[in-house]
Amino acid sequence: LPPRVPRLCLYGSGDTIVLPHAVEAFIESERANGEQVRTCLDASAHVSHHLQEHAPRYWADIASFIHATSG
Repeated sequence: LPPRVPRLCLYGSGDTIVLPHAVEAFIESERANGEQVRTCLDASAHVSHHLQEHAPRYWADIASFIHATSG
């Protein structure tokens, strides 16, 4: 990603496709480099499951991120 572009990481603690510790390592690395990273963690198996099971929260998290980062 280009520098200084806010990031939103939506991930699930039960994900076996993209392991949560890998996402958390990415988040830590980005923050250490001064990047703005917001996160949303739930117990979903994968973000697609989160979208299917918790669509209102998923879209609310995205809308909140856009609102908070659009200046």
